[in-house]
Amino acid sequence: MRNKADHIIGLIGKSGSGKTTLLQHFREKGFNVIESYTDRPKRFENETGHVFISKDDIEKYKDEMIAYTFFDNHHYFATRSQYRGKGISFYTIDPVGVIELERLVTDAKLTFIYIEVDEAIRKERILNRHLKGNKKLDEASLKKAEEEVERRIKHDREVFSTIKCNYVIDNNGSAEETIEKIEKLLESII
Repeated sequence: MRNKADHIIGLIGKSGSGKTTLLQHFREKGFNVIESYTDRPKRFENETGHVFISKDDIEKYKDEMIAYTFFDNHHYFATRSQYRGKGISFYTIDPVGVIELERLVTDAKLTFIYIEVDEAIRKERILNRHLKGNKKLDEASLKKAEEEVERRIKHDREVFSTIKCNYVIDNNGSAEETIEKIEKLLESII
């Protein structure tokens, strides 16, 4: 399943589609996982999945940036050094980032997998993520979390109206089922 040539596997999916869970699995299997740099604040203490930087730090990465996107008043991007010489790398990316990656990355193979999940399941996952670890679960907190879910769902409807990808994987079932589907797919493309 390993190949020395650089190959970026872009996981594309709307909020709550399971991208983070999938990335964690492949990280544990020893694959390189590209974590986007962002200037947004952490949502909770010890949040992982991004490299958190200040707005002032963005300029120093400008020449090495790939897959740049601006969402919710914050910058998100990856850099060339995050995949070069690392073989297979998994990267969570949005539709705009796919286009940027294709334009800017010419020294690695690119494969894009769209993770499809029904909206009702995504809403439940996003809400659970926002409520997880919330020690003060009162009516106001629940209302705020529900508003955030609706905002993200609305945003995704706009951003994901057109999705450029090589493969589509259904993730309405368990994470284990989806991981198995992706691993079978990887065997055929790597």
